[in-house]
Amino acid sequence: MITRNARLILVLLSSAALALPPVQPLATANAVVAPNGEQPNGAQHNADPAGGEPRAPLTEAQKQERRQRRARERQRKAENLRRTMSSLGFDDRALQDEVLRYIVSEVRARGQVRRQGQQLYTVLRDSHQSDAQVRAALSQYQGVVEADRARRREAENTLNDRIGFRSKPRLEAMLVLFGVIGNAPLALPRPQ
Repeated sequence: MITRNARLILVLLSSAALALPPVQPLATANAVVAPNGEQPNGAQHNADPAGGEPRAPLTEAQKQERRQRRARERQRKAENLRRTMSSLGFDDRALQDEVLRYIVSEVRARGQVRRQGQQLYTVLRDSHQSDAQVRAALSQYQGVVEADRARRREAENTLNDRIGFRSKPRLEAMLVLFGVIGNAPLALPRPQ
C-alpha cells in the first residue's frame, strides 16, 4: 500500500534517515553560527538545539551508541522500502539493492548543494550583509544547483544502465513518484 509506506520512503530520502550529518542550526537568538559550528568570535557553539544551556560533549560510548542507533534505523527504513517495492511488484533483491544504493549516493552527492544552501541562509539571516553580498551568495548557490542538475542527469543515466527503468514504465513511475529520479515535486497520494 503506497499511502502508508510513502511516508517511510520520504524519511529514507532525508539525510537524517541515512545517518548523514544533520543540518546544523545556522543561527541562535544571539549570534549567527557558521556551518562548521563556530561562532564569529571563534568560540565553539555547543548549545542545546532547543535553546537551553550548552550540552556537555558526548563520551565515546555515547557516540558509539548513537552510531549503532542510526545504523539500526537505516536498516529498518531500508527494509520498509524493500517491503514497499515488493508490494508494488518489484521483488528482485538486486533491483532493490541498486535503488537503495542510488538513494544513499544521491543524498551524499547533494551535500554540496546543502552546504551552499546553508551558506546562503547564513548570509540571508545576517542583516549586516549588503545586497551585493546576498546576490553573490545566491549566484554561488544557483551555480552549485545547476552543476548538481547535470550530475543528477548523469547519475540517472547510470542508474538506468544498471536497472533499465526507462524500459519499465511501472518501475520508472514508482521512482518518479517517490522522488528518487526526476525533478518533479513529490506526488504521493494522501492516506485514505
